[in-house]
Amino acid sequence: MSQKKPRLLIRPAHSGDMAPIRDLIRLFPGQLVQRNLPRVNSFFVAFAGTRLIGCCALQIYSKRLAEVLSASGFRLVSGGTDNHLMLVDVFSKGVTGKAAEAALGKAGITVNKNAIPFDQNPPMVASGIRVGTPAVTTRGMREAEMDIVGELITRVLKTPDDDGALAAVRAEVQTLCRK
Repeated sequence: MSQKKPRLLIRPAHSGDMAPIRDLIRLFPGQLVQRNLPRVNSFFVAFAGTRLIGCCALQIYSKRLAEVLSASGFRLVSGGTDNHLMLVDVFSKGVTGKAAEAALGKAGITVNKNAIPFDQNPPMVASGIRVGTPAVTTRGMREAEMDIVGELITRVLKTPDDDGALAAVRAEVQTLCRK
C-alpha cells in the first residue's frame, strides 16, 4: 500500500512569471542537487507557467475534522492540529487505541493506534489514535465531508463492540467514498 503525499493546488500564471521556479526551489530544496537534475527538470516542466497556491489545504480540512472530534468530547493531544495529522485521546472515553483501531477498521475507517504523552497503557494497546486527512482529500472530500467523517468516527467510538452499528457506519462510509 503506497502512502499518499499532500497534493498541490495550482492555477495558471503569466508566462514570464518566475514565481513557480522560486516556489519549487522553496518546496523541493533536497531535490536541487547535481545528481537529481532530471527530477528538477521534470518539476519545472510540470509546473511551467503555473503558480503554486494552497499548499496548506490539507491543514484546513484536518482542522475542521479536529474541531468536530473535539466538539464530540474527544481530547486532542496538543489541543488541535497544525498539519494533516491529529492525535486523539480515546482512552478518556473508555476505549483503548487498539480497540478503537479495530472498530474503526471494521467500519471502513483507517486509523492507527498511537501512544499519547504520559500513556498509562503499553504501546501495543495505546490510549490514542492517529488520524490523517490525505486519504480523504485525495478522494475529493472537503469541509462538509470532514463533518460527516468526524460524526462517523464519533458514532463508532461510542459503540465499538456493536457489530450492527459498525455495519451501518461501514455502509455510510462506502456511500461517502462513492460520491
